[in-house]
Amino acid sequence: MPTIASCRKCIPDSGRTADCQKAIFPFAPSVRIRAIVPISCWANSCTTDRRSQINSQPTRLYEVILYICGLNAQSMGAKQLVLFIAFTFSLSGMAGNSYYVKPTGSDAKSGVSWDEAFQSVNAALAKAGDGDTICLAGGEYEAVGGAYQITKDLTLIGGYQPDVYERNKLTVLRGEKNGNNRVLIIHGTLFKPIRVVLQNLTVTGGYAGDDGTIHSNGILVTANCGGGIYNRYADTEIRGGRVVYNVTAEGNNAGYGGGIYHSDGSLTLTGGTEISGNIANGKGGGIFNNGGTVAVNAGTVIKENIATTGLGEGYGGGIANNTGTLTLSNGVVIEGNEAIHNTNSKSTGYGGGIYSDGKDASILLSGNVLIKNNKATTGTGKGIENGVFPDMTSTVSIFAVEGIFFAEQNADGSYEVEVIMEEDFRLDLTVDEKYRNTELIAVASNGNRVIINKKAGDGQYTLHLPRLTEDVIVDLSLNYIVTLPSDVKHASIDPAPGNYTVPIGGRFEFSVTADEEYRNTLLTVFLSNGDTLDINIGNEGKYVVSLVDITENITIDSMKFRCMVTFDIDSEYIVIESVPEKILIALHDDLEFFVKVNEMHLHSKLIVFANGKPLASFPTATDGRYYILMTDITRNTVVKTKISYPITFPAADKHVSITGDSIVTPNEDFAFTATVDSGYRNAKPLFFANGDALKPDFSDAEAGRYDMTLPNVSGPVTIEMILNYTLTFDTVTVEHLLLESIFEDVTVTADSYFNFIVIVEEEYRNALLSVHANEASLIPTLENESGPVRYRVTVPNIRKDTRIELSLSYHTATLLQTDGITTDIQPGKYIVSPVGDFDFTFTLDEGYNHTEPIVIANGKVVTPERKNDGSYKASLSAITEDKTIMVRANAVNSLLKVNFTLPKNVNVHYIGYRFSGSQSLVFVKEDSARFSIETSDNLKPEVLVNGKSHPLTLTAGKYELFLQSISEDTDIKIRTENTGVALLPEEAVKVYSRNGFLVVESSVEVSVTVYAFTGQIKIQRKVAGTESIALPKGLYLVKAGTETQKITIN
Repeated sequence: MPTIASCRKCIPDSGRTADCQKAIFPFAPSVRIRAIVPISCWANSCTTDRRSQINSQPTRLYEVILYICGLNAQSMGAKQLVLFIAFTFSLSGMAGNSYYVKPTGSDAKSGVSWDEAFQSVNAALAKAGDGDTICLAGGEYEAVGGAYQITKDLTLIGGYQPDVYERNKLTVLRGEKNGNNRVLIIHGTLFKPIRVVLQNLTVTGGYAGDDGTIHSNGILVTANCGGGIYNRYADTEIRGGRVVYNVTAEGNNAGYGGGIYHSDGSLTLTGGTEISGNIANGKGGGIFNNGGTVAVNAGTVIKENIATTGLGEGYGGGIANNTGTLTLSNGVVIEGNEAIHNTNSKSTGYGGGIYSDGKDASILLSGNVLIKNNKATTGTGKGIENGVFPDMTSTVSIFAVEGIFFAEQNADGSYEVEVIMEEDFRLDLTVDEKYRNTELIAVASNGNRVIINKKAGDGQYTLHLPRLTEDVIVDLSLNYIVTLPSDVKHASIDPAPGNYTVPIGGRFEFSVTADEEYRNTLLTVFLSNGDTLDINIGNEGKYVVSLVDITENITIDSMKFRCMVTFDIDSEYIVIESVPEKILIALHDDLEFFVKVNEMHLHSKLIVFANGKPLASFPTATDGRYYILMTDITRNTVVKTKISYPITFPAADKHVSITGDSIVTPNEDFAFTATVDSGYRNAKPLFFANGDALKPDFSDAEAGRYDMTLPNVSGPVTIEMILNYTLTFDTVTVEHLLLESIFEDVTVTADSYFNFIVIVEEEYRNALLSVHANEASLIPTLENESGPVRYRVTVPNIRKDTRIELSLSYHTATLLQTDGITTDIQPGKYIVSPVGDFDFTFTLDEGYNHTEPIVIANGKVVTPERKNDGSYKASLSAITEDKTIMVRANAVNSLLKVNFTLPKNVNVHYIGYRFSGSQSLVFVKEDSARFSIETSDNLKPEVLVNGKSHPLTLTAGKYELFLQSISEDTDIKIRTENTGVALLPEEAVKVYSRNGFLVVESSVEVSVTVYAFTGQIKIQRKVAGTESIALPKGLYLVKAGTETQKITIN
């Protein structure tokens, strides 16, 4: 702090007064003073010719002697202080490129002229380089997304009106609305400070909260500092600007520099700059100078700024100077600033206008500086707090109760001492051993806090009164602590839960207000010393608890509401063990007890009721003894008991509902009604009581209702109910398969499933097994790949009587023996699944190996595939009819066709192949062929071979046509004797899809078979003319007459 000395040069010794004093202000090394003009004691018009010459070297420390006359040090905060010292600063200029910003500009432009102006300040800051100038048109620019950042040598000039090129409109840099950011960060580095000029700019709306983060360019900004401007490692000059209505921190956070935070550089405010309306929640409402140099001159006004409480005192309403150099000159006004704005605060404020502190702090005032109407609430230095006052004292008076001792005290146990103003006061004291479990409390008369520090020794304390500014009386007392709990349920406490001090031997009283449903209970209070208090309820549901003559710390461990439990027991059958007839239970507590049933009713069921609701009971053995537990008791309770026999339904069908009691008293009848759900009333219900069948007293199968009565119940009863359905298996007409272990109809329960095994003869392993349950298709699962052919079938979710139908679908492939041909499989008949494939391999015997073989299946030529080893592979795919297959060698060039034209009532058989309608067969020249002809109504057919009548033979009731040594292509037409119509010409069959239907067109009747690609036959019928057949969407294989096609139904 600056030193104080008597004035010796301003007034002769004989006329010198205590109101004239000399203040010594150290200068910080970073300020250069160029000249000092004569000093005037302006207040009383006294003058001196004394001049001081100050070397401007930055590495030395200098003193300037100020003569302050006509002011009383103790009332200085309420007067005006006007000092005159003239000085000037040398400030180098800056030059470079210019960039332009206006609200109607665009960041996509170049910014090099008003026509190419940027819209945002950030765009210009990003573009500009060292020494450049940014010109801002009048308007408002909001720092969206964070503070504007200057990290290079720049000049920012506002107030331009681009239309007339005049700076006559306000330019505002505003903090982000609803944001938590300061407006502007100016930041160089320790080794490269920057030079910045801000001219004609208004900085407002900033908020520096707890936002210390690393910004771009590696800047680390201190949290809660500089609501408007954060200036560090920079020589910054603000000309004709305004820094108004900015804030640092709120609540309990300490803030520094509501308007400007400055550190490690120089800050110059000039040209009528205004710093006003800013708030720091700690130090420096307008400006906080942290070890830097601040020069305020040329009519700058610092007014109506506030340094409020923060974590404690408020320092420097206008300016807080912390170990830095502050120079005020040439018409500066510091007016209406406050330290501690909240008049209800007990914290102390220092330096309403200016607060200066720190070893190297200095203030230099010159040239008509006006400091007036500043406030420091309950503190000192309303104008300047800089140690410029003489030492004054405050009287501290301490009064203590019995058991407190001081090192030096008056006869009445009090203590009084004079303490220098602005100094802290400390006093050691001792508490008597018998009171060392008490709480020492100190209360100061001025409302300021008294800090009590307990020392290492027993009963040793130190009182600490920080920074005394007036006389104070401290009252000491020893108190015991009463602690009220916070976990009381169903009630409220007055006063609230917490710790309360009570004088030694004093009284403490509190009340407990119970919730409405707990007001007819007894309140028991449990104390930490083991005592309990039983309190009856008072008026309006309140329990009043009084603790008197308190001689120890007391904690209310808990408080409980207790309820009365009364046992109303039929002693003829039951005995209550381990509890009296009436018992008090704490609210929400549990109660356990045992009940003993007499031997006559050991097999009965015990039911215990609490206020009419049954309790769970647990038998402990077979001697009729039960364990009962009542939990969470919240009201007065009456316990009653009842014995009964249980009626249980252990396997009740889920589709049957039961009405009727589940218990019955001894020797009474038990009636109940069973109702079957509507979807299951076609089932047959069966009822059993302890294994014996029950016959309903009344039944209505359509309504699903069955009434039954158990007479004269003398023990526990188990009732079983079953809903049954019947599965019937239709296998009478199915050959080549059998059911495993099923010889008759099967009975199953509702909603169950049933598995059965189907065994297929080995020869028919490739046949397709189809299973239907009430026409619904079931999918068989083949259980083994080799050995007996076993399929597992599951009938799921059975809800009605079900008929099971089984069928085998297959075709035969008959391979004939042929001379000169050796096949890999034996000639004979093979079973093929519908739409399945049949393949075989053959070789030509020696003597035939130079011939070209062919394969003929049902009169159609199938070309075999020659393999590398000289063998041949014949493949018949998607078989939809029985096939007769022969292999012929050396027959490629001797094939002849035999074409049949048949009326609709005639079928022809050829070695296992049956056909009707028009058909064309292939034979090898000189082959013979025998055909069997069937006609409806046993009509005699007439046969024309190449237009000539051909004789038939009748064998076993069938007509046979024999062609011997076929030597040419042959046309065969057949008709019956009574038709009187010429034989039909050969007609093609058309099969196609149209509008979701399968359409078949044929001039003669043909057989139509439709296969799904699973092999299942979907439709099989005769078609003559045009017929549309409805099918689900999908892909099908359709055989119509001799035509086979794949058809898609859309």
